[in-house]
Amino acid sequence: MLVRILRLLQERGGLISDRELLELLRREYDISYTEFISALMKLEVEGFIHVIPQKEDMRVIKLRKSIR
Repeated sequence: MLVRILRLLQERGGLISDRELLELLRREYDISYTEFISALMKLEVEGFIHVIPQKEDMRVIKLRKSIR
């Protein structure tokens, strides 16, 4: 699923809202919000993405490193 997150970001030009990303992932995976946040944290710690808070309940996910 981590690779799929990165691929979706690449397909969207490197930026996507957390809501949109979660919606896209739920079409393919049975994923909870907690699992989604955990996956984002893993990718951010590894330096693949940057999570940017926009509002209290909204974040923008930005791709930092592309994958092949």
